[in-house]
Amino acid sequence: MILITALLPLASLKAISPESKREAQDQIRLLAGMLQEMPRRMELQAIDLFESKRDYYTRAPSTDLSIIDYAYRSPEGPEFLEEMQILNRWVDPEVSYHRCLMIHTSFDIPGKQVYQVLLRHPVHLEGELFRLSLWVHAHDQKHSLSALFLDPAGREVEVPLGALTWKGWKRITINMPAVQFRKGKDHRIRSGGQFRGFLIRSHPHEEQGPVSIMIDNLLILKDMRKLMYPGAEIEDSWGEKE
Repeated sequence: MILITALLPLASLKAISPESKREAQDQIRLLAGMLQEMPRRMELQAIDLFESKRDYYTRAPSTDLSIIDYAYRSPEGPEFLEEMQILNRWVDPEVSYHRCLMIHTSFDIPGKQVYQVLLRHPVHLEGELFRLSLWVHAHDQKHSLSALFLDPAGREVEVPLGALTWKGWKRITINMPAVQFRKGKDHRIRSGGQFRGFLIRSHPHEEQGPVSIMIDNLLILKDMRKLMYPGAEIEDSWGEKE
């Protein structure tokens, strides 16, 4: 799995959503391989691990049920622990994994309502946004989930994550829509964007009633090549003996 990054263009790597346990483990090992092979070019950023509270707020349909909270729950299994080892190595050696974000709402008119969970202070993301991954706990409903971003010019970009048609925890990997995050010809604008929050879109063929999901380990893999100074990708061997 590791050698694949040396043979294929990054843009051709397949994303799977949602993933089986085996597929999740393969994707996690592929992530580790890319970081190992290109440590100066590829950077992993934890957008939110949901271990500490951020200032989320909701835009809800006309319903009395609108709860966002942090639950002491997390995915289980060797694939999740393997991902945490990657985070310990490449992001933060002190990172923990005890809590997740819990979202609880309801839809009275399925197919015509959406529910948004937004950050008052969006998370800044620098570099070319390449792959998004997260864990989602669902209850087998047709409603769909999206991640919301702002492009370098401040325009909103909705990145669909798929329908919530499974029970329990699943890991999702999505290739980011690179064309929607290009900065254009204005060189005063740096590549990147901002993470703004989540959107649950109700489905017309789902029954009205409550919707509850949990989200954990929201990660973004970024290509920093365009922000590197010339020659930075070459390993420094000055002073090393042959």
